[in-house]
Amino acid sequence: MADILTVRSLSAGYKKKTIIHDIDFSISEGRTVGLIGLNGAGKTTLIKAITGLVHPFAGEIVKQEPHLAYLPENFEPPFFLTGREYIYFCLKTYKRDNVSDEQIKDACELISLAPAVLSQRIKTYSKGMRQKLGVLATYFTGCKLIVLDEPMSGLDPKAHVEVKSLIKRVRAEGLSIFMSVHNLNDLKELCDEVIFIEQGHVCFKGRVSDMLDKGGDQDIEKAFLSILGH
Repeated sequence: MADILTVRSLSAGYKKKTIIHDIDFSISEGRTVGLIGLNGAGKTTLIKAITGLVHPFAGEIVKQEPHLAYLPENFEPPFFLTGREYIYFCLKTYKRDNVSDEQIKDACELISLAPAVLSQRIKTYSKGMRQKLGVLATYFTGCKLIVLDEPMSGLDPKAHVEVKSLIKRVRAEGLSIFMSVHNLNDLKELCDEVIFIEQGHVCFKGRVSDMLDKGGDQDIEKAFLSILGH
């Protein structure tokens, strides 16, 4: 499989402060790669560098495709639009004219987002509804690489399960996903590979199954602590 994204010797940060140091990894077509680490380890800085929101201090980012779709952790779509208007705004931005109302309706039902809700202003949406809308719009961009920063952040248990269902659908269609993950069980369930960063450096990268082996008895939490050195 070809690599859809390659990161080489990447360092980045803000002003003169370097947050991530000499990062190397690649994402192959059709693979889901999870990004984990403690709070403040540099996960969001890495994601922002890949998406072009932070300019790297050193290194390079090579993309097979010119465009990617990105969903930030604190997703706040324009409150004055309806859900449908926002989805069609995204479709127009990415020049996607082959997505039907029926496809949008089917995807909404998959994540228990009532199609009628799409006619309502986003300002009336709960956190979970906004997050579902964001994942849905990201999916419909048609980009081969989707970047998600903590897509399950702030969701109640039901919405959590439903957003995971949509991510599984994205995976099943052969798209590549790079996502920061807070819940280790989500990493185990959704991801093929993992990038683990600590204090801005990669401390582990490889298959999730290889990470689990470090837990001794396939315990994901023990593996996490083992890599941290505890």
